[in-house]
Amino acid sequence: MVVAPPRLWASKLPPPRQVCRNRKEPKLDTSATKFDQIDDEMVALLATKTEAERLRIAWGMWRSARRMIERMVAAENPTLPKSEQERLVAQRMSHGT
Repeated sequence: MVVAPPRLWASKLPPPRQVCRNRKEPKLDTSATKFDQIDDEMVALLATKTEAERLRIAWGMWRSARRMIERMVAAENPTLPKSEQERLVAQRMSHGT
């Protein structure tokens, strides 16, 4: 029989509801300018990368986005055949074109 170790820190903290009761959620700034601008630190960092490194970063971001969309499509349409799910993923990745 496996016994979980005691959680020593749990007794020192109030329950999560009491911790978060008065916390105000920060408002997300959805203005287009915030999302469309690259900050100076990122520009400086990307400037130090080689073309191959930047391409590797972009390819990794594309693969990550595709995997997320594949999982969303599969969760939203579990009864669709795999080929139809792949078509929907391709359509979303190409912005519906």
